[in-house]
Amino acid sequence: MKNTACRDAQDQLVEYIEGELDKTQHALLARHLETCADCQKELKEIERLRATLVSEQAPEPGAAFWESFPDRVWRAYQSEQTAAPRQRGAGLQGLLERLRLALVPPVLIPALALSLIVGLALFFALESPGTTSIAAFQAKIHNGENLAQLARRSVAPLPAETQFGFSAAAPSVSFFRVGHWYAESLAYAAGGETDTARQRLVAIATQLGSVPAGLNTLTQGKPSHAHIAALEPELARLAPKPRDAVLFRTGGQLVNLLLAVAAHDRAMLRGAAPEILRLRQELEPLGVAPGAVRNLGALADLLAGSDLAERDYDKAARLIRDTQLILM
Repeated sequence: MKNTACRDAQDQLVEYIEGELDKTQHALLARHLETCADCQKELKEIERLRATLVSEQAPEPGAAFWESFPDRVWRAYQSEQTAAPRQRGAGLQGLLERLRLALVPPVLIPALALSLIVGLALFFALESPGTTSIAAFQAKIHNGENLAQLARRSVAPLPAETQFGFSAAAPSVSFFRVGHWYAESLAYAAGGETDTARQRLVAIATQLGSVPAGLNTLTQGKPSHAHIAALEPELARLAPKPRDAVLFRTGGQLVNLLLAVAAHDRAMLRGAAPEILRLRQELEPLGVAPGAVRNLGALADLLAGSDLAERDYDKAARLIRDTQLILM
């Protein structure tokens, strides 16, 4: 059985090769490698895989492979989660074998091995299902008040005009507003204020014009939180363009961030930084106002800090509200 030093060392080998460790970590790992044959062997295996990636070209597996790839990744993740807890640093070969059986045909293993390892690491850390879901993201907020109270205290109604004085009414649907109202409806339903939640759903229906069946049902009665959460995929599918889908999620997530700021939920806000950066990266090529992209970058930097002072909460709220005014 590997000792703790070896497990820790092998967890850092890829970063060691990529030159991503700081000077102290690099020096400590280099000293360990000088005397540890097992870790030297693991290092050589990773280097061999890297060389394979450079020297070999993988055949294109076809559209069917890529269409089913996300589902197979998720099934592999679920299987891993329900199995006995795995030991960290259990060995590169063991991980590759699980990937081979669960995810990819053998012909692709040489060229995809290392990229899949890196991709799955990011997937587990940042892209677990629900991470980019407005409903799942909101459900992670921890606070002493219920979400309806937080929403009433911290989420201002979207104005009828932009910050530049132009009417917000437009021939096309504003999916940013749809996302904003959707997140509000979730918060009010979670706090038991179903009438206010229904009002936000009615606003969505009015904005969309053509109302999907699921939404129409919820606007007629007292919508439950579970039913509103189940509506999210239907609303997302209505977005006619990738830009609209990103704006829908951005509108909802900015409301969620305001709720987390009002709750002073440090852990939630620090954990939100990857999602904010993802939104920034998705918005940047879509031609939105540069100020919104810049604000999201500043917000991610602020929230990723080691601690949040009272003035940081105020600054975060200002950045969020400024971004809302730009994007609405």
